[in-house]
Amino acid sequence: MMKTSQGQKIDTIFVLGIFCAFAAMVLMVLMLSGRMYKNMINLSDTGYNDHTSLSYTWSRVKNEDEIGKIYIDDFRGIQALCFDEEYNGVSYRTMIYIYDGRVHELFCQKELSFSPEQGTPVIEAEKFSLKELGNGIIEVTTDTGSLLVYPRSREKIPT
Repeated sequence: MMKTSQGQKIDTIFVLGIFCAFAAMVLMVLMLSGRMYKNMINLSDTGYNDHTSLSYTWSRVKNEDEIGKIYIDDFRGIQALCFDEEYNGVSYRTMIYIYDGRVHELFCQKELSFSPEQGTPVIEAEKFSLKELGNGIIEVTTDTGSLLVYPRSREKIPT
């Protein structure tokens, strides 16, 4: 039995309609998955920034091992967490501070003068405050919370 010209047109329109519907569904799935991927990346970046400033500070403090070598100091009007070290008879200071919306680190000779913008940006943060609680314990507060840090010296912390 032969199909009429009208029947072939209907078949063609039906096939094109199904193809267009399939193409529209594929496009919607791609758009939705792209949006979901973007949201996942944003959440991942936010989580990374939220925890990195605290983790970074914790690990830097844990690298220093002596009471009295970790302290809070004023660095050109900015509160900084400082570590004193000595290499080959030369005194150095590492400072961690917030400047221009980022936590910075600056490693320099103690006697030399530097400005806050010369530090290396580590991570974005809006808040990085320090408070000495006594007995070598320092409270670090960032955008995401607080952390108590203290040197892990073998010496007993004086009470």
